[in-house]
Amino acid sequence: MAYSAARLTIFALISAIEDDLREILRENFRGAEQLSVFFGIEVWENVRVRYTKEHGLDAESACFADLLVFIDFADSFALLNHHSDLLPKAAATELKRITVYLQRLAPIRNRVAHIRPLHFDDLANTLECIDRLVESKNIIPWKAIHETLHKLQDDPGFVLGLVMPANSLDRLDKCHNLPLPD
Repeated sequence: MAYSAARLTIFALISAIEDDLREILRENFRGAEQLSVFFGIEVWENVRVRYTKEHGLDAESACFADLLVFIDFADSFALLNHHSDLLPKAAATELKRITVYLQRLAPIRNRVAHIRPLHFDDLANTLECIDRLVESKNIIPWKAIHETLHKLQDDPGFVLGLVMPANSLDRLDKCHNLPLPD
């Protein structure tokens, strides 16, 4: 399936943010208590179902790091804020400041990932939020974001080679010849 450069650029940037948020969770919550308590009932149920569906194994036996790929974008920063007492104080304070930008990215991420029509300003809003996030580079390193920004600066066309994962929920039951929305 062919996607527009704008959709793929947003995908690359938001994927980098998701990677960085998962890394913060991985680094700071290694000794998480019972996983169902740490994630909360609703998030744990989603993670458990997704993990079991993909691996055919019970999520209770999985390690924390393996389960992180199954949390939603919005749930990742919600968990960080909820367990901010386990973060360094400066990081917790900075996370609270940037949460408003992460919340602005959540619906954009959903439009991109679920192949819904983009809003005309989604790319501009994503880039603005990225700028606000990287202001905190001394507190939160944002390694994946910086790598993606450097790749975009060096070769903006690299996004055209990205493959967006197909979500089984987004597959269409009927074939059609309509173009992808953008």
